[in-house]
Amino acid sequence: MPAARSILRFLTRRLRDIPLTRSLAARLRGLYRRQDELVTLTDVDGNLKMKVAINDHIGGDIFWYGGYNRHMLPVFDQLLKPGMLALDVGANIGEVSLALGKRVGRKGQVFAFEPMHEILGLLRENLALNPGLPIEAVPLGLAARSGVAAMYADTTSDTVGEKNLGTGSLFKHCETEESSQQVQLTTIDEFVARRGLSRVDMIKLDIEGAELSALQGSRRTLETYRPWLIIEVQAGTCEMAGYQAREILELLEPLGYRFQKIKRGGRLSTLTAASLGRFQNVLCVPGSRANLGRLAA
Repeated sequence: MPAARSILRFLTRRLRDIPLTRSLAARLRGLYRRQDELVTLTDVDGNLKMKVAINDHIGGDIFWYGGYNRHMLPVFDQLLKPGMLALDVGANIGEVSLALGKRVGRKGQVFAFEPMHEILGLLRENLALNPGLPIEAVPLGLAARSGVAAMYADTTSDTVGEKNLGTGSLFKHCETEESSQQVQLTTIDEFVARRGLSRVDMIKLDIEGAELSALQGSRRTLETYRPWLIIEVQAGTCEMAGYQAREILELLEPLGYRFQKIKRGGRLSTLTAASLGRFQNVLCVPGSRANLGRLAA
């Protein structure tokens, strides 16, 4: 890695969480937003290897700040044990899948669902860079029912001018948008039955508005295995898909789930449908697994 960029990365990783310095870290990162390059890192989540595109929104966060989903890691540390099984629905390039695989170990299993053709290849490369982890890439989308559907790739840039392949969705971002590909869909219940899974301990869902549909196709799994859920609940993508964000929590609450907002550093605070913001990662805890210990704020 070039020395100047390495020094800047050292700085941005340390400035990222210091009040009043985040804008400076973003400005330093912006110097490289037009650089179309894949970089191999060896220090993701401590010791994981990943190839990332530094001009991509998610890849850039991993490169410059040490992780896009870094605030989930303390939650994984407390909840996951060796031998567990997790589903990463909306795996993107594999950051969460690798973190889950590291924690469940060789006797566990992670299934990484990613239907976007543009992303799937890099996901598989990143899994291959970490051959000791029990992770399988699954090129399927998750929904309320199986079938084939159009996938729409948002081609706009984010607020700092970086592309974001992670915003691909089963729903149009605008009326004039054309589909980029056709993807095969299944349901969580069908996948669990087809693979003969005897446990599901955690499901992470980040699928740009399709979260409610995927949950509707997982009821048997939720009732049988009572997994923890980590769901990105974003008002904009829910509205794009034709429903309100609160409907996700309202679907899960009768099944005995209670909700915690995942905050900076993995701290948790109680969340209800009435207190939802425009964006949050939500830990959904079934009554049978309610011990959150030191994480709750």
